[in-house]
Amino acid sequence: MSKTVTAAIGWSHALDDGQAQVFTRQLYRSLAERRSVGDSCEDAEAALSGPHPGCPPPVPHGDTGGRAL
Repeated sequence: MSKTVTAAIGWSHALDDGQAQVFTRQLYRSLAERRSVGDSCEDAEAALSGPHPGCPPPVPHGDTGGRAL
């Protein structure tokens, strides 16, 4: 798997369903627009901070400058 997956996004805490939906909706929207994994993660974090301002940020790992296939 490490030869195929070059980046991952995680959290140091659990997310509730609403938080996960807000984050992933924007993450996949940004990835579909061919933005990098890191930029897409930042977009999704910004979207999450609106309705869930106290939610700690995600922790990206690996090569976040690349784009999803």
